[in-house]
Amino acid sequence: MDEPSRGVAMSDRSLTQTEAEGRARLLTVERYDVAVDLSGLLTGSRVRCETTITFACHRPGAETFVDCAATVESATLNGVVLRSAVAGRIMLPDLAERNILTVVSVAECSADARGVHKAVDPADGETYVYTDFTPDYARYVWACFDQPDLKAPWAFTVTAPGGWRVLSNSGDPQIEDLGSVRRWTFPPTPPLATYNTVINAGP
Repeated sequence: MDEPSRGVAMSDRSLTQTEAEGRARLLTVERYDVAVDLSGLLTGSRVRCETTITFACHRPGAETFVDCAATVESATLNGVVLRSAVAGRIMLPDLAERNILTVVSVAECSADARGVHKAVDPADGETYVYTDFTPDYARYVWACFDQPDLKAPWAFTVTAPGGWRVLSNSGDPQIEDLGSVRRWTFPPTPPLATYNTVINAGP
């Protein structure tokens, strides 16, 4: 992949209504599988995500884009390496009838970051993390078609420090102890818009 896109700042472009309408006519999103690594947040500020999006294209051969304003480490579409994100967008050329897109991204979180927030509670000195994706902030954390009419089921797998509890949109996760961390695997949600998804974590 080319040199990753490094800033989220002023270079990322907001989606226009015309772009959203065209993308909605072109695509049906089947599901999102998102692996989120929070294990470094006790001492650091980076959240690493690997997002796999399965989607159909109603006009094979067409081109569109996926939104991602986080730092992109890698992106592949149907096994083909894609060019770097530009202005918060990764171009998706020569779409097949059915497509699998995988994007590895890294987001910086803080008390005032877009999308994912980290704060230390002065009352107990503990670290807590939560997401807030309205109006279109999911794209600052992971790759997605960030518009409310392209809903899909979401399946989250979250790796977090061993002493933390993780909550998301679906309950009854499978929990694996992996030494100093735990992996929380949540069942798929009903179809949700990107801004309705949530991950909360902390002691």
